[in-house]
Amino acid sequence: MLHQTKESLLSSLLYRRILPELIGGFNSLQNAVPRPILMRVNGEDRYRYAEKTPQQAIVLKLARVTTGIQATWAVLCAGFTQEAAALQRILDETGSDISFLAGPLTIGQHESAHDKFLLEFFQEEFDEGKTPIQSTQKRDRVPRKKIRAYNARTYTAPDQVDEASAVLSTIDSVYSGYIHSAGIHTMDTYGGAPPRFHVQPQFGTDLLDAAFADFRNHLFRAITHLAIAGFALQQYDVSDRAKSVSDAIGKEFNTF
Repeated sequence: MLHQTKESLLSSLLYRRILPELIGGFNSLQNAVPRPILMRVNGEDRYRYAEKTPQQAIVLKLARVTTGIQATWAVLCAGFTQEAAALQRILDETGSDISFLAGPLTIGQHESAHDKFLLEFFQEEFDEGKTPIQSTQKRDRVPRKKIRAYNARTYTAPDQVDEASAVLSTIDSVYSGYIHSAGIHTMDTYGGAPPRFHVQPQFGTDLLDAAFADFRNHLFRAITHLAIAGFALQQYDVSDRAKSVSDAIGKEFNTF
């Protein structure tokens, strides 16, 4: 059972404040784009966006941010720090994609990489009329390095682009180790007296406290991504409200 500490209590306070904003904002934005329709996909009726617009892609990405925040909170409350960090890596990448897609719709320039991104993003998993084994479907993804570089150029001052790109690259690299179960990351679960691997919930440890503190950064980023998404979809009431909440919590929690 989770023993409440200062870090978990602060995170709980912020989580319960931000989650309703994320859900409410997402519900508004999903209604601001053409709705999915039933389409025939490999012999089955599936809901798909027919238009495949960047706005619809942003809605889909924001859906994963909203569920990802809840999933990370649930995993942290269950005491698993490594798994929470892996989910946070997904949140970072998804938020980065929102910024990338929003660029041409807001203050950035459209590049060929955006067309490539959308083509791959809406691509079906398997070839039509073939089984998964028979399918030869390939994915031509935009490299994360290119997405980071675009976001750095678009959302930071010219003299800070290199620094911003380096920060984003570092974040990706650090959390990537939790996705791939890198050795040095998994070694964080080893310790105690006598030393051993802790493969059960890490209640009462400094690692769990640190994970709760880190989670607040992702809550802050999530509400910021909602603000960006709202602005890109021209739903300025959603964007303004999210920015107001972001500004308020930024002042209250000065660790962001």
